[in-house]
Formats: sequence, structure tokens, C-alpha cells
Amino acid sequence: MGFAVFRKEPTSLEIRSFLGRAIRKAGHSPKHLVSDKGSQFNCDAFRRWCKRRRIKPRYGAVSRYGSIAVIERFIRSLKDEWTRRIFIPFDRQRTRGLLAAYARWYNHFRPHQYLAGRTPQEVYLNVQPSNPRFEVRGPDGVELRLAVSHLEGRRELPIVELKKAA
Repeated sequence: MGFAVFRKEPTSLEIRSFLGRAIRKAGHSPKHLVSDKGSQFNCDAFRRWCKRRRIKPRYGAVSRYGSIAVIERFIRSLKDEWTRRIFIPFDRQRTRGLLAAYARWYNHFRPHQYLAGRTPQEVYLNVQPSNPRFEVRGPDGVELRLAVSHLEGRRELPIVELKKAA
């Protein structure tokens, strides 16, 4: 997942620059790019940029809740679980760091109901959950204990794990 922090509504060039960085970091282009019909996305320059990268732009339905449900759900979680619980600094670098911490937690540690208790990272890598979920005993009958830690010491970003009991 990539994100950027802008002082004001970004231009198409700023969006394309951000997407280029995110694609380079990921190592490959997506097949589709779903967005709203903001002027940044609904212009010839953006469509040409997508075409050069063999990305098909898709647009959510105007004024219809749920038409871009995945990103809407992420933004709702970001607000409910993070930005409404912390003080947002005026400094963009510090704000970017706080958002990066949430994105790491959301993708690597937060189990998602829609993903049957797996994290987005586990689904992306097609691996089994690193920690068994909702079990009291491991597969070999070993007793497990619940361990709670926090990403970067932030109590708002819990990491819940089952570990072998001593």
C-alpha cells in the first residue's frame, strides 16, 4: 500500500508521480487503478500515463457509497482506529511517519474479518497466518498464551499474538 501527504488537493502530475513511486516500490504495475472521477484522474494526461503502463483506469460511481468500497473501508478504518485517537502534528514529515506506522500495522498485524482473520500481507504473500487465531491450544496440544505488544510502542496499534506458554 502506498500513500502520500499533500498540503492541498494534489494535481494530476503529483498523483502520477506518487503512483510511479508506489509502483517502483512494489516492483510491478497493477492491472487496474480504481479512483473517483476527480480532475486528477479524469484527464488525458492521466489516461495516457495509465496506457503507457498498461493499467486500466476504472472509476467509482459518482455519489454512490460503496462503489470504491475497499479504499472507502480503509479510509474509515484509518479515521476510526487512528487519526481520531492521536494528535495530528502540523509537520508533514511527522504526519507521514504516523500514517506509515498505521499502514504497516493495518497490512502486517491487523486481522481482517473479510480475509477470514488473515492480514493483507498474509493474503498477498499467500501464506498461512503467522499466528494461529482464536485457539487456546496449538496443533500439537501445546498450551498457548495471549501476548499483546504494540507497534513502535504506540498503544493505538496493538499486535495480538498467541505464543507457547512457559
